[in-house]
Order: sequence, then structure tokens, then C-alpha cells
Amino acid sequence: MLLAAATQQPGFANQFLIALAHRALVDGTARKALLAGLAVVSARPPFVQVLRRLFKYADLTDDGPLFAATARQFELATPMYRYAYRGQVWLPGQRKPVKLSEEQASVTPRVALSEQTLLYFKRRAWRSLRKRGELGQDAFTAMACDLLLAFGDADGEKAYEQQYFVQVDGRYQRRTLYHPALRRIWSLGQLLHRNQPGVRFRPNRLSFSVADEAGADGRGEAFPALWDAQPQRLLRVAAGARYQAAALFAVQALREGPARPVAMDAAAIPDLLTSPYAEVLGLAVSLARRLIDEGKADATLIAALMQADVTEAHMLAIRAIGGRPEWPWSEPALALAALLTPQARMQQETRDWLEQRPPSRQQRVRLTEDFAAWLGGLPAEPDERHLASLRFALSLLPTLWPAHDCPLPPAAIEALTGHRASVVQGAAIELLAVTPIRPGELPRPFWEAVLTAESLPVRSASMRLLARLDDTELAAQGQTILAAATGAHADLRAAARPLITRLAAHDPGFAEALRDRLIDGLFRAEPSDGHAADMVELFAASLPGFLAGLDMSTLWRLLQARAKGARLLGARALGQTDASRFSIKQLARLGNHPFAAVRAFALNAFEADQARFLAAPEDAVLLVESEWEDIRVPATRQLLNWPDGALPAAALAVMADSTSPAVQESARQLLRRSLDSGDAGMVLARVLEHPSGSFHLFVTELITGQSLADPTMFATFLTQARIILMQVNRGRIAKDRVFAALRREALGSQDRAQAIWRLLHDVTLSSVAKDRAPALAILTDIARRWPEIALPVRVAPARQAMRTASQESAA
Repeated sequence: MLLAAATQQPGFANQFLIALAHRALVDGTARKALLAGLAVVSARPPFVQVLRRLFKYADLTDDGPLFAATARQFELATPMYRYAYRGQVWLPGQRKPVKLSEEQASVTPRVALSEQTLLYFKRRAWRSLRKRGELGQDAFTAMACDLLLAFGDADGEKAYEQQYFVQVDGRYQRRTLYHPALRRIWSLGQLLHRNQPGVRFRPNRLSFSVADEAGADGRGEAFPALWDAQPQRLLRVAAGARYQAAALFAVQALREGPARPVAMDAAAIPDLLTSPYAEVLGLAVSLARRLIDEGKADATLIAALMQADVTEAHMLAIRAIGGRPEWPWSEPALALAALLTPQARMQQETRDWLEQRPPSRQQRVRLTEDFAAWLGGLPAEPDERHLASLRFALSLLPTLWPAHDCPLPPAAIEALTGHRASVVQGAAIELLAVTPIRPGELPRPFWEAVLTAESLPVRSASMRLLARLDDTELAAQGQTILAAATGAHADLRAAARPLITRLAAHDPGFAEALRDRLIDGLFRAEPSDGHAADMVELFAASLPGFLAGLDMSTLWRLLQARAKGARLLGARALGQTDASRFSIKQLARLGNHPFAAVRAFALNAFEADQARFLAAPEDAVLLVESEWEDIRVPATRQLLNWPDGALPAAALAVMADSTSPAVQESARQLLRRSLDSGDAGMVLARVLEHPSGSFHLFVTELITGQSLADPTMFATFLTQARIILMQVNRGRIAKDRVFAALRREALGSQDRAQAIWRLLHDVTLSSVAKDRAPALAILTDIARRWPEIALPVRVAPARQAMRTASQESAA
């Protein structure tokens, strides 16, 4: 709004900020508004003038927060121009220069903050602090503390490193110069590194860099004695700094500085535990450990340790509570921290304390009241940490009030139902569920409101409130509960699932309708992630009898369906199904199922009853066709251990036709070991066109006159022979075997010789001599054996051929 007003009404923003600054002298709210306004403006027109006035005012009055807010704007600003040439400056987006004098006299100037002006304010920010430090004034640490807290790691530019060399004892050594992100923040560099060896300051550019040997010896901040005199401000910097260098400076000063009062450390630990830096968290843990060891830790400190995101802090809290039998429930702050802890380890400890150290009724009442007050203070949009705490606390309510006798006033619950956060509204229903109010006595408009509420947490909580109804009263809400249990929201489905289980057990008709509805829905595409799995859980929880009694036809349809939900239900039902109800072929097909549990079922059936699989080897061998290694590898291993002759040729052909090299090798071993000559033709028909190069050699082992007697087989063989013979410098043994088979077939049948010579003629065009020679030799044999075949080559005696060649040369 301030920025919009500055655009619409020239001069308004400056006048408003000045008036707000005057009001801030006596009004804390106005002061907060002033600081918030300064955080959103920038060192650009029209705000430069008011920033200058407020900066100088803060300097004169030692106003640390105002000094930090205005100095930050100048430290992070960039100049609008370096200098004026003949009284004119260029502005971005302008086609011609503007006169500086005209802009300075204008009500809405477009130019301000030259480079020299900006450097002046940056130098003045540090000079203001330095003068106070030199005079030993307490205002130095006060204003410096606010300035350090004004900057964050996200400010500034990109950090980078620079390599350089130095000569040491006549030899050059590599050094690193680190340019931090906030290297141009002159006042920060002076505050943190003024006395630190290895830090290079550039007064002309007002920047600094840090050498790799910097920080090796002692502290390097400006005026360390003044900081040591104000340890509470060091603790404030360590806890609140979001600039890592500032936090590390404070941690080092606190560790190396003089001793502090125990009460000061104890009061600072909760804030230190909120820091994002490991060094600060380590300091907080060490201070807490010392206080616990000395027996000086109070409940507030232990509660802060429980809420921290540090494992060491949790262990300290557990140790401290373990030594006090009355904790955590005797201390309200500690009890609430235990109830609201978002950490999994602390949540388990809280459950153990509830069981081993049950709180008294008075303690439970006070804890529930504190929890309700915490709920009322939540923002409209709670963060994930708040939500985790809320979920855990709500899960403990039935444990705190198992008899539903929580005396929380209805007015307190009603107030929570009007909260802006829907999760708080849902928590109000959860609290209502543990009160003595009988749900059956609640008015019908109430149920209609909560069961149809737009807020998902409210509807989920209403499901848990319905659980207190008896079966007859619950049945009246059956359709509403069913809609929630099968709806689109996972939390609502989980909340409604126990109620569906009760309804199915109470009403057989409802159970049958539910079965049909769920199975029908599971054969459809999953509407959202996790829906199918929830429906399967609902089926298993509410219909265990139907799940165990699924007929084989339905079970097989579920397993072979494309829908994820149907497959999940089929896999779930397999756990209650005997493998003997499936055929061997069905079990082999289950070995290629996408779900690992189904494949494991098939493998277990195979390994447990191999005699049954031995009786149907052609179906059993289908297991090796699985695309999953977890079934293919062990199945192949088992098949290799079967006795010779157990696998017929047809089964071996299936293995040979596999795309897995390991299965192919196993098939070749079995084929060589147990294949009868009479089966070679059948196997050859299956593997003759196998794409694997390793099978080409194996194919040639099966080539016999008997295996190639069939014309169709011979035609297929010619195609494969062309593939083998056309490979360059590969498969020599396979090629030799193919040439031998071609020669045998060509000399045995004129019809086959007609087909073979064309293949051999193509081979004679090869660039490989070892391939041309046997092809020419076979062509020669064909010409002699079948002279009536017109070949593209002529066979003549050697002398005649030489004479003819000489005559042709002479001519």
C-alpha cells in the first residue's frame, strides 16, 4: 500500500514515514509499523530523501533498530549513476540524458544516489559504529547487534573463490582468496573481520575478501572487549542471526569469552535451538548438557530441547526426564511439549511415558486445556511442523481419555469450531469425541453439517466421532460412511475404514453390496494415487471371508487384469490360496506378473512341488520366459538340475527361443546333453531364425540331411545361411558348417542346387577371401554335378584357361 501511494500521490510516502517516525517515539505499534515500512522500500526515488533523514536521526539518537533498517538499505543499494557530465546523467529507458538540477528541484525526482553519495553513507554507517567503539560506549554493541541481525545469507551477490600464488622460501605456493556473498557490505566486514589476519579490505571499493589462512588465530571482530562486556547481546546475535558469518562470530566469542551467569545461558537456549546453523545448535546443546549435569535445568529448558530439531537435544531431554519420575506431566510446559512434539523419537518416548507414568486426572485436564489454548493460537495456515504436532496430539486423545470423560467446557470446543484453520475445526470435533457427550444425542443438523462440511479435517474427525455410535445408529449413516470410505481423500478413507468394517460385520446384505461395489471399482482405472491400495485394504479389513473364498475364475481375472487395483486384490488373495488350485501353465504365467509378491508365489509353488511341474514340462519351461530376473534365474537353475530327458524337445525349444543370454546358454547345454536326433528338426524350426549371434553356431550343430528334408525348413535355412555368410570376419566355424551343409544339399538335389547357387554367387562378391574360396569351390562342384544348370561362372581346365587368357591379352 505504501508503494502504491507513493506512485499515486507524490510526496505522500515521505511525509507518512516522517510522521510515523515522530509517532514512534511514544507508540510501540507505530515503531513496528515504521520498521516494517522501511523493510519494503528501497534506496531509490522517492524514498532516498526520507532514508537519509531517518538514517541521520538514528545515528544521532543511538536508535539501533532504526539505524540497522536504514543502513541496510544503503549497504544493499547500487548507485543510479557515477557522475554527471555537464550537469546531465543518463537513466535506463531514456533516449536522452536528463538535467540533474531539474530533477533535484522536482517534486517527483527520477534521479538520486550517485556513486559518491552511496559510498558516503556506507562509510558513515561504519564510522558511526567505530566512533562509539573507540569511546567504549555501550551503544556500540547495541547498534552493532541490530545491524548484524538485519542481514541474511540471501542478501548480496554470488560468492566465488580466486586462486593466486605466493612465494615461500623461494617456491611458489597456491593460495585461495574467498569473496563472500556480502563482500560489499562494508560495515559488516569491519564489524566481523577488522582485526582478523588474512582479510583484505579495499577502501576505495568498500569491499573485502578473506584469504584461506584467515581465522586461524583467535577472534577478529572489532572491539572484542566491548562484546565480552555484553554477553547477552552475543547470545542474541547467535540465536537470531541469519547471516552465517555473524552467527559464527557470536559462537566463537561466547566460547572464548568470560563466564556468564547460568540464568542467562538457560534463558537463551530455547532461542539458540531455533538457529539454522549447526555451530549455534552445538553451542545450545553444550550449554544445556552443562546445566543438566549440574542439576540446574528447569522444565522450560527441557521443553525447548524436546521441540528442537536436533537429535542430541532429544537425548538430553529424555535423560533429564528419566531422572525425574514426576516429569513430564507434573510441569504444564513440559507436558504440552511432550504432547506436541513433532519428532518421531520423542513421540515414541511420549507414548512410553503415558504408559509407564500415567498422568493424574488433574494433570490430564490441565494438559487438554493447554492443548485447546494452543489450538486457538494457531495461524489460519499452519506450517508442516504445526500439522505434525497436531496429528500426534490428536492421536493421543483416546489414550488420555479412554472413558470419554474429558471435562473440557463445550464453549471452548465451540470456539474452536469457528477457527479460520480447517485443521483446528477438525480438532474441535476430535475433542468433542472424548467428552461425555453422547453422539447419538447430537442434533441432526449438527451431523448434516459435519458430515457434509467442505473442510476435509472436519469430515475426517466426524468419522471418528461416529465410531461412538452403536451398530444400529451407525447403520443409519451407512451410505455417507461408504461414500467417505471410497472417496477421493486418503485421510477421509482411512478414517471411515473402521466404520465400514463394523457395518459389514453387522449387516450381511451391506457386506455383499460392498463386495460387488469394490470388485467392480477395482477393475477400473485408479482415480488417484493410493486409491486402489486403500480399496484393497478396505476389502481385506471389512470382507475377510469373501477374500478367502474368492472363486478361481474371479481370482484369475483379478490377477490378469490391467487395472492396478484388481491386480493388488488378486495378489492379496494369493496369500490365502493353495497353489494346487492353479494349473502349471497358469503358475508359469504368474511368473511374469509385474508384482513381486505374485512372482514369489509362482516360484514358491515351483520349488515346493517340482514333481507336479515335471509332469507338464512344456508348461513348466514357460517360467524361463519371464522378463523378471527374480523368477527367470532360479527357474533356469532348477531346470538345469532336472534329470536328462525330463525336458522334451518342444520345451527345450522354448528355452532356446528366450531373449536372455543366460537362458539361451542353459538351453544349449540341455539340447546338447539330451536332444535326440529325431527331435533336431523340430528344434531347428524354432531356433533357426534366432537373432542371437551365439545361436548361429549352435544352429549349425543341428543341420543334418534329415533335419533339412522338409522344403519349408530348407527355405528357412537358406535365409539364416545368408545371414551367417554375410557377416564380415565373424562366425568362421558356423560359416564352415553352413558351407558343408550347402554343398551336401546342392550335390544331392538339382532343385536345391538351383536355389543354392544364387546364394553362393552373392558370397563370391565378398571382400573376404576365406568366404569366396569355398563358395567358388561349391559352385564348381555344382557345375560338374549338374551341367544343365546355367551358372554365371564357367568351369574350364587350368591349361585351357591360361591359354585363353593369353590369347585375349595378345589381342
